[in-house]
Amino acid sequence: MPWNRLWMTGCMALVLMLAGRMARAETEDVKRGPKSRLQISSKYDLDETTRRVEAMARELGWRVMARTSLGEDDQGERVLVWSDAAGRTPAVQVAGAALPMLPWQVTLRPLPEGGTAVSLIDPSAVPLPPEAAPTWRSRLAQWPQALRQALS
Repeated sequence: MPWNRLWMTGCMALVLMLAGRMARAETEDVKRGPKSRLQISSKYDLDETTRRVEAMARELGWRVMARTSLGEDDQGERVLVWSDAAGRTPAVQVAGAALPMLPWQVTLRPLPEGGTAVSLIDPSAVPLPPEAAPTWRSRLAQWPQALRQALS
């Protein structure tokens, strides 16, 4: 997959803007069918799922850079973006894409029947160039299994 830019950012305004726009676009993608995102189901409500996901991140040495809610109250969708120890997160601009992607982002949605849907980018779908920091790939590769364990 061709890519244009890959950089680390600590700009909170950029991260929050991208996280919100990506989550809204992701909601539309879910309606059209899955693409490059993994869905993990949590039996826990939104608050407990959020606590467990954040605890998992801390155990793996990640920091929560941004936490935001999409919707009228704090019980709608939540978006979490992780950072490295320096407070930066990678952003990837793929050729032809309207927005950069935040690979270290997780979206949590309460389910009508109870529980929470946790959505994250499929690590194999992130268009990182070969020269990208190896820790980026390894961090992404850890996510699915770590989340499944935290939510079981």
